[in-house]
Amino acid sequence: MNQLPNLPPLAPVPAGISVTDPVSRAIDHTRRVLFPFNAGKWLTLGFVAWLAHLGEGGGSFNLPDTSGRGGGGSGLQPAIDWIRDNLSTVVVAGVVVLVVGIALGVLMTWVSSRAKLMFVDGVARDDASVEEPWRRFAERGRDLFWVRFWLGLIGLAVFLLALAIAAALAWPDLSRGVFEQGAWLGLGLGMLVLILGGVPLAVAGALIDDFVVPCMVLNDEPVGPAWQRVKSEVISGRIGTIVLFYLMKFVLALVGAMLAFAVTCITCCVAALPYIGTVFLLPVFVFNQAYVLFFLQQFGPSWDVFGREVR
Repeated sequence: MNQLPNLPPLAPVPAGISVTDPVSRAIDHTRRVLFPFNAGKWLTLGFVAWLAHLGEGGGSFNLPDTSGRGGGGSGLQPAIDWIRDNLSTVVVAGVVVLVVGIALGVLMTWVSSRAKLMFVDGVARDDASVEEPWRRFAERGRDLFWVRFWLGLIGLAVFLLALAIAAALAWPDLSRGVFEQGAWLGLGLGMLVLILGGVPLAVAGALIDDFVVPCMVLNDEPVGPAWQRVKSEVISGRIGTIVLFYLMKFVLALVGAMLAFAVTCITCCVAALPYIGTVFLLPVFVFNQAYVLFFLQQFGPSWDVFGREVR
């Protein structure tokens, strides 16, 4: 086993775990990894980052204006009539979209699971390889995939349950072309189910991405043992610190979003294209990952992903 040269020195463990100290270290590390500029390195590491974040893009849903009650819901009625007249077509189309969506989601989860391990490894070791780490993390990528697959399946079930509750309660109003008490009750209960079921899943996903994945890379172990190590060595007794960590990540995400918006405007929306945008914004992706790794480094030598030996 060979130790890679030119890695950051092991940081002393501070008396308290800081959520701000890793910021400057992450900035310095991002500068070392990406500058002087090397187009090949940016394109390759950007490709790994893009694979690691497949399926994590955002979206928005706009509700129609249903505030006017006196008009009898004329804006909703044509759509409801069309759905009623073409119910079989709507059901078939919905099933096809659901099946295709699930298939694409499973494929992206499989690819991104291995790529997440590769990106942690690449950022920590300042290495933009693809082929060798893709082979090296095959087994651990499968471990991570199955955990994320089941979390995604549970999330889908929660969403469908919330949708079914909302539809069942709201349909009597919607079928009459109005949005009144029944519709509001359905919407409220559906949102409550989404929150109660979705928040724990979101927390689990965040802890896996931020702590379990680096632990898997560090110790070459499956998700289960890595989670036990994270729970006992990082989370236990430090809930307040973990909350502060995620508050800091939220602030950093806002800064990153502003930078992304600026870059998208400057490049005339070229940066909004898949993969190309990740390359343009690669410093943001590398910084975000480095910030997490430097935060973990404070927990002692066993959490120093920068100075580990390549297994």
